[in-house]
Amino acid sequence: MNIVSSVIPEAGDNSLTLPLIVAQKWSFPLAHVETDEGYFYAVQDWIRGLTSETNIRATQSQIKKQLSISTKQLPYLSSDGKTYQVEFANDKGLYLIAQYLRVTKSRPVLDEIKRYLAASGAFVDEVRRSPNTIVMSGAVTPDQALMRRFKPIAHKARMTNGYGRVWRAKSNAAISRRR
Repeated sequence: MNIVSSVIPEAGDNSLTLPLIVAQKWSFPLAHVETDEGYFYAVQDWIRGLTSETNIRATQSQIKKQLSISTKQLPYLSSDGKTYQVEFANDKGLYLIAQYLRVTKSRPVLDEIKRYLAASGAFVDEVRRSPNTIVMSGAVTPDQALMRRFKPIAHKARMTNGYGRVWRAKSNAAISRRR
């Protein structure tokens, strides 16, 4: 039988999955279990960590209606010491949930986490396309490389009120040249 754990391994552990890195970085518990099919994570912990809400039943119900995420019912040890059967999803299911949730004033952490997940995906794609990058040599950690790669982009977005404004300026110039 697989054992569900809510303890996240140490920060230096290179075997951490991205959802566990996110939970660690933003200091929220995330129950997880490794099965023959891969890692599964408690959906309620993920939603609670992203939204910082204590009562997430309505949000979880809405997500369940709107998204088709493959989940498993697994035992979960709650803070009151009782064991319940709750929904667990794989990492792709968690990313869909993060994508679905809306950033609001009451959810400031969600915006940071979404940006981190997006940057991580772009970083992984870059490493996949260029396997001989400096990260592979061990000269920098993946987090350092990620910040070096995306810090200029984030700065540019802040300075121009997002990419839309830059894009419109470029597209308007292209239209003017055609005339």
